[in-house]
Amino acid sequence: MKKKSSPAKKATRRWSLGVFTSAYTDGARVVLYCRKDGTIMPSLKAKVKNKKALAHDVFVGITYAQARAKLLKAAKAARAERFVGKPGDVTITPPARRAT
Repeated sequence: MKKKSSPAKKATRRWSLGVFTSAYTDGARVVLYCRKDGTIMPSLKAKVKNKKALAHDVFVGITYAQARAKLLKAAKAARAERFVGKPGDVTITPPARRAT
């Protein structure tokens, strides 16, 4: 008599990922595991310059590759938004000229 087996359930994965600055290359961004608050895991401290992630998020129910792609896309958008700003936000005044 054969045993009836229940269909295998796909486990939902939870990815807590952060974008960090690499300690090995010049300013390269790396995606590593992090805590919910964006701090690096103790075992990965040597790989990064900063202990706090530039961008971080928790993803549920998707693959690692999808989570990584979403995080990089969000980090890129946030960085562009931070540097572009709105017209008229910043006023730069030139230094005063000396009278001769």
